[in-house]
Formats: sequence, structure tokens, C-alpha cells
Amino acid sequence: NNFEYRNMKTEMYCSSRLHEHLETFKSYEGSSKDSLFTTINRTKTPGGARQLKKYLQFPLKNQKEICARWDKIDWWIARPALLDTVQKTLSSLGDGERKLGKITHSHCHGRDILSVGEVLSSGLQLHALIKTNPFHEETKQAEKLKNQIFRTIQPSTPISFKEGGVINKGVRPDLDECINMTRDVQSLLSAMEQAERKKTGIPSLKIRYNNVFGYYIEITKAHSHKVPSSYNRKQTLVHAERYITPELQTLEGKVLSARARQIQIEQEIFQSLRQEILNHLPSLLKLCHHWNQIDVFSSLAFSAIENKYVRPSFGDKLYLVNNRHPVLERNSFGSFVPNTVEMNLGETLILTGPNMAGKSTLMRGVALTVLLAQSGSFVPADKAVLPVFHKLFTRIGANDSLSRGLSTFMVEMNEMAEILEQADGRSLVILDEIGRGTATFDGMSLARAILEFLTTEKKSILLSATHYHELTALSEHHPSIHNGSMNIEEKEGEIHFLYTLSKGPANKSYGIQVARLAGLPPSVIREAEMFLQKYESSKEQKTSSEQMNLFPKQDSYIQKNKVSSFPTGAMKSDFNQSKSQATGVPSKKENSLNQSLSEIEKEISKYSLNEVTPLDAMNQILRWQKDLKKKLYS
Repeated sequence: NNFEYRNMKTEMYCSSRLHEHLETFKSYEGSSKDSLFTTINRTKTPGGARQLKKYLQFPLKNQKEICARWDKIDWWIARPALLDTVQKTLSSLGDGERKLGKITHSHCHGRDILSVGEVLSSGLQLHALIKTNPFHEETKQAEKLKNQIFRTIQPSTPISFKEGGVINKGVRPDLDECINMTRDVQSLLSAMEQAERKKTGIPSLKIRYNNVFGYYIEITKAHSHKVPSSYNRKQTLVHAERYITPELQTLEGKVLSARARQIQIEQEIFQSLRQEILNHLPSLLKLCHHWNQIDVFSSLAFSAIENKYVRPSFGDKLYLVNNRHPVLERNSFGSFVPNTVEMNLGETLILTGPNMAGKSTLMRGVALTVLLAQSGSFVPADKAVLPVFHKLFTRIGANDSLSRGLSTFMVEMNEMAEILEQADGRSLVILDEIGRGTATFDGMSLARAILEFLTTEKKSILLSATHYHELTALSEHHPSIHNGSMNIEEKEGEIHFLYTLSKGPANKSYGIQVARLAGLPPSVIREAEMFLQKYESSKEQKTSSEQMNLFPKQDSYIQKNKVSSFPTGAMKSDFNQSKSQATGVPSKKENSLNQSLSEIEKEISKYSLNEVTPLDAMNQILRWQKDLKKKLYS
């Protein structure tokens, strides 16, 4: 748009795949039907729809500008009768920007200019209805151009100038003369035809015209013996002969001259009018942008009334009462379960619970509420208090990028690298199942390190859903980390999802029950239950569970090094370190381990990332991890 330049200082930073993760414009299946945009879009013009998309794509972080948009929605909500009338008028407006764009092309025609006049007519009606107009000079010029267009261009104008008839009579006297002369010649031709029939006694004689021969007299061969000697044969057909006469040639010259002159004058008038529109194009586009905004904010007001959205307010915490996911709420036909979320700046909420319990829905609902609010819309909640977020990040779903040589896990880590680099204390971060694309030890270690880094270093507001129940112990180490879970009701071995958020971690996993609900064969379910009982009761599994506990009482690694991230197997190396500190003498195994680590450090320092593909880099990292595990657990 020529009149609204993007300003990165006033726009909220959005992560690279935010709109894909949140399905802002398209669902994961590629359909726009179940997108956020379709849910809230009530615009009546293509220009208004484009403007609304831009608002969602580039939300604001300037509090004053956001509040100004909310004020406009409030203005429309307070005038429901006017809102209904204006939306009907907008329906006839069309796409003003695109229609003005056609005038810039040299091959535009009369209908293109007429469509501009229709846009101006509908747009000016909006001003008359609303009675508030910040563009007085532009409106006067638009009114003048509208009248000039309708006065100049024929309502039924042809696309081509070939036969004339594009310009109305009364625009220029010399054009009127040509039009009259052409019409008079047509009358003279009809009179000549009647006179020749009478003179020759040939009732079938006709005066006709084509582009090759011009005007000619056509006589059937049955009457060829009656043809006067003054007729000059022009063409012989199977059943007729064509002739010309000096009188017909003279009349033809007058007709063609008048028509050529008419077309020339019409083209001059048309080009003059086109240039007049082009001279005022900036002011006309400014009006179109203004009408688009009327469409956007009246649409958002209509959507707020229809969906019972509320105006948010700004504060120093995130507080959403009965917040809903706007798309799922529409598709659930009144059965959607809202939730209340309250978080201070710098706090983390770790969500646990089975699949399908509503963890992702809750987190996406919060992110969509923030996106809507800072785009200038009202939000799906009973009450909404929000900080002004400067950045919004999401890491959701599992997708690979085979064309770039990236696995699912590498894609996840690339996105996490962006988040960890860019996030700050004014960021909202949504993480869904971080670390699930690799081995359990690796994934859990990465998840812990990431959560602690975002909490302690970046101090972002963070919502993270996980199936690593061990991570819920983070709340014992960090006062700003809290646990939440989605409520489940279990009766006679069956589970029922309540979709409500409660404090504290989930008390168990329900993976097999969810698999049963999904329709897995009963034999598979029975086998899974049997294996689960064996795993839970086996001595080896108990030992493994102790190794998987990321939070021993003496977490020497964290206390000593004061860092959040740690290598795989850090707990066992910490134990060896504590043991050597107790005796005061390094063990042989510890000396060997330090030597191995030193060798790997040298390899890492010399490894050139610029000379390898992402897939090669990932494979090399996996090799280093295997070497470390062998040393740490040998």
C-alpha cells in the first residue's frame, strides 16, 4: 500500500513459522476454511480483506496505535444500525485499488473508467452515511471526477473504439457533428437503396458494407439483365453480382470520413479523462485505503458482536478469563470449554496431561489472543489483560524439510535456535513437545536446558506442553516455573477429557487409554498393557528410571556451574566428580574421561560448518554424542 509503510519499530516480531503453526491463514491441510482469518473476516471488499490480512501478518507493539484500533471497533459497536447500513454499502464498493490500477495500463478501456466511477460513487456514499471525513480535499476531487466520468463515458460503452460509441453526445461539439453526420449518412444510404430499386425495377437490390470492399450494391443473377450500364461490376459470386456507382463512392467517402473523425475525437477525449484520473491517483488511492479501513474495523466490530469478543486492556501480567480458541470455538457449536490463564512477566507454565486433553489448544488459544489483540482486534475471552509483547514465538508440530536435507528434529532445533537467540523479557513463547524427536536422554536434557534458559536468561513468558513428567520437578528449582495439567476423569478404566486447566502436574500418563479411544485393535492394546506392567515392575526399569531422574537432591552440576544446559549423561559424570572431590585424588576413569572430552573439544573447534550440509552436521553431532555416552557410561 502506498500510504501505510511498514515500520519495524512499531511491529511485533513474529517467529518465522508463527502463522503456519497458529494456522492464521491456512490450516495444516492447506485449507483457508478453518483459519483464524476466515473465522474473524467479515469484510465486504477485496481491499478490506487484504488490509485485515496485513494487520494479522504484522501485529503492532506500539500501545498507542493498538488502542487507536480498539477505539475504532468500539465506535462501530456503539452504532449497530449504522454498522448494518455501512456493510451493505461496502458490498457494492468493489476493489477500488485494483480498478484504479487498471487505469495505469495503456490498454484500459471505457468500462474500466466506468468501474472507477462506480467505486467513487459507493465510497462517497460511505462519507455521507458516517458524516466523519478526514479527507475533505480528496473527497471534493473524487466527487468532481465521478461526475466527469458519468458525463463522458457511455453507460453501454463497447470495449473497442473500432465502431465508436464510447463517448456520450454533448461532451464536445465537433464530436456531435461527426455523430450526426454518420447518422445522416445512414439515412441517405437507406434513401439511395429505395431509389435504386425503383429506378432499376429490381426489388431485391441491397446496399451493403464490408471491410474489404466498403459499400456496394448487390443484385442476384436472376436480375442481372436489368443492371444499368452505369453500374461497375466489383465482384462476382455464385448467386449474385456486386457493383459500385459514382454516387455510392461519394457517399461512402463521407461516411468513412465522419466515422474516422468520430473515433479520433473519442480517443482524444478518453485519453484526456484517463490522464485526469492518473493526475489524482495518489489522493484516490488514499481514499480507497480509508474505505478499506472502514471495512476492516466495521468487520472486526461485527465479528466481536457475533462471537462475543471483549476489548483487552494492557497491564504488567497476562490474565485471560475464560479464554477460547477462536477457530475451534466456532467449529464446536457451543461445546468449547474455556480456560483461565494468569501469568506474570518472566513466568513459565509447564503443561502435562495426555494427548487430546487440550494442552495445545490452550496454548494456541493464548497465542491467538495475543496475536488478535496486537493486530487491533477484540479477543475471545470474558476478560483480557495483556502485556505489550514485542515478540511472539511458537514451536509446534513435527515437520521435516527433505529438500533442504533437514530431518524433523533438525527443523525443530533450527526453530529453537531462532527462539533462543531472539527471545527477551517482552516475548511470549509457546513450545509444544520440545525434544521428542530424539532419544529420551537427549530430548529430556535439551528440554530442561531450553526451559531453564528461557526462564532464567531470557525471562520470557513461556507456555510449554510436555510428556516428560520429570520436567515438572523444575518448579522445585525455579520459583518462576509453575506446573499445570489438563483434567481427566477416569471411570471403570475409561478416560473422559474435561479440557479444564488445573494447578499442579498430571499424576499419570494415559497413552494406552488414548490409543484405545483412537481405535487401535484390542489385541494391540492388551499387549501394550502387558508390556507396561512388565516395564513398571522390572528391576532394570527402576534402575533406568533413577538414571532418567534429572533432578537428584544433590544436583551438583547446576549448583557448581550455575548453568542451565548440560551434556547427556551429566548426572553420572557429576557423581564421579563428587567422588573424586571427596577423596581429593582424580580417578583413572576421570582422567580418561577428561582426555576424551579434550579430544572432542578439539574436533568441534576445527569443524567447519560452512563446508558441510545440515544433514552432515547432524550426523557428526550424533557421532560425538555416541562417543560421549561410551566414555560416560563405560
